[in-house]
Amino acid sequence: MLRFRRRDGSATVSGGAVIEQTVLTEITEQQILDVLASKHTRDIFVPHCKTGASWGFSTHCECGRKYPSSGFILDAWVMPYSWTKPIIGYEVKVSRNDFRRDRKWMGYLQYCNLFYFVCPWGLIGLGQVPEEAGLIYLTKTGAGIRYIKRAPSRWWHSIPQGIFQYVLMWRADRLRELEER
Repeated sequence: MLRFRRRDGSATVSGGAVIEQTVLTEITEQQILDVLASKHTRDIFVPHCKTGASWGFSTHCECGRKYPSSGFILDAWVMPYSWTKPIIGYEVKVSRNDFRRDRKWMGYLQYCNLFYFVCPWGLIGLGQVPEEAGLIYLTKTGAGIRYIKRAPSRWWHSIPQGIFQYVLMWRADRLRELEER
């Protein structure tokens, strides 16, 4: 028997094996990051990845605007163990207002070859996504992701050195923590 629990707590039942699925009502950024991390188990997955130094100002995008360096933290940055696969940046959104107000995302474009907004199912409409970005929905059960709009590839630019330095320092800290256990 297949049970689907609705948001109001009632269940729908059909014939077959006993399985219970719960539709999530409130999804957190951490839940989305956990699902993304499980997708990238063979890659270098860096949650809350800084894009460089934590002080000063720098120009972070093609528009030429200057932003505080400390203000740039990608929700997740992924570098595959491959020379031929793209580096991916993820910006997680769990509210519509956060998506509407966000202007920093353009600064993230130079740090990845593909850039995606990731959100709960239906939170951001396909027509709201800028042409420079892709869109991924967390499935209604919260167990997986679904690509709604593929991100355009930006292989033509070189990724700034600062992010690679941060990732190396982050990995070194993680290795040090493991050795100390």
